[in-house]
Amino acid sequence: MTRKSDRLDLKPASKIPLVDCHCHFPLDPPPRGIPYSYETQYEEFFRENGQFLVTSTNYYGYQITYNFAQNHPNIYMTYGWGPQTVTYSEKSKHDRDFSKFLEFIQKNAKKFIGIGEIGLDFHHAKKLTDRERQISVFEKIIQETKYLGLPYSLHVRNAGPNDKDPDLPQDPYNERDRVNNIITEILEDENIPPDQVMWHCFSGPAEWGPYLAKQGYYLSVPASAYGFRRWRRNFEGVLIESLLTETDSAWQHPYKIGEFNVPLNVKYAVAAIAYLQQKNQQEVSEIILKNALKFFHFPK
Repeated sequence: MTRKSDRLDLKPASKIPLVDCHCHFPLDPPPRGIPYSYETQYEEFFRENGQFLVTSTNYYGYQITYNFAQNHPNIYMTYGWGPQTVTYSEKSKHDRDFSKFLEFIQKNAKKFIGIGEIGLDFHHAKKLTDRERQISVFEKIIQETKYLGLPYSLHVRNAGPNDKDPDLPQDPYNERDRVNNIITEILEDENIPPDQVMWHCFSGPAEWGPYLAKQGYYLSVPASAYGFRRWRRNFEGVLIESLLTETDSAWQHPYKIGEFNVPLNVKYAVAAIAYLQQKNQQEVSEIILKNALKFFHFPK
């Protein structure tokens, strides 16, 4: 639960245009005790003037996501290979399935509007060997997909204070912004245009927000920025033209840790941006929608 002092005293507006640029919808298998059906979540989002849902799927969850999207207008998919999969999969199975993932995206690129989530997560990879493996997989994805012309949705999580490799406590991979540096270096080396990249659920460090935006990257504001000051800090000083909104549902609830999140809660991300930018929520929502249309090139 967030501290009340963190939560904004600003009620999210109703009926403003909304776009959820990153969610996991539907999840397979669904979480236990899910309070709302996916059909209900879909209906509520579009009844409240939702415009587009962008759901992130992967090699393992593709079929259920594809089936749902085929039967529901204005849901679009990105297809990725998350860094946690790299860390927690048995190596031989990972390598076999990863090859299938790359082959599938190259043959079916027109089914997706983006590639992701992909990236690095040094919280879920504390050992040097696991971190180097994540880097290798990320580089491979970029190299094999950069010719497809699709934008990227990045999962980027730096090592926290408790994430140091116990065998190598002084290793530079433990630095608070090392993952950010590695990601940007790879993207630059592979000549990926910054405006083709969204830092999903951007988590800092805060000084990187304005820097990345000035380079041309998009930063996605999660619904949790409404209730948690530590999230809002990451977007201070970032021009609104560089921002997108998301829920990362079923995670990143606006103000409750561990609570089930839904796409309609993207309105809380809009409220957080309105607070930071000192603009009204209607204006913010219209600019964010314009940014999303520019970034994803939704089919007409």
